[in-house]
Amino acid sequence: MLGTLSPLLYYGRLFVVGAVRTPGAQRVPWRPVVGRIDLTDLRTSLRRAWADNRIVTATGGATLLAVLALVVSAGAFGAPQAAAGLPPVVGESVESFTPGQSPEPGASDAASPEPSTAPESSTAPEPSRSGESFEPVPST
Repeated sequence: MLGTLSPLLYYGRLFVVGAVRTPGAQRVPWRPVVGRIDLTDLRTSLRRAWADNRIVTATGGATLLAVLALVVSAGAFGAPQAAAGLPPVVGESVESFTPGQSPEPGASDAASPEPSTAPESSTAPEPSRSGESFEPVPST
């Protein structure tokens, strides 16, 4: 029980420290502050503008990240398809994804040439690989 409720004490302490103002502390505005820009010393002007607008910049960055997280969790950028798919591979897969089938040990993706024992005939056509039957055209 103590382990479950102890973070509440921590967050309560953070809330108290954040809510209490220290005496003499400078109040930082929450709106963007646009000061004079000195064109002769542009670097100092930009540094001062960045320092004056820290809260606005941090709030804008946090808001942008929150919106991006919401959009991605809603399914943008193909995140659900990427999470559901298989990882990319360089070559073809040698794994079997059907039950009861497993690849032979030592099997290779590349087809090895086997010696042919049948005599080659130049007049007989080869059967089609698509499963269709092929009949020779009679010569006239």
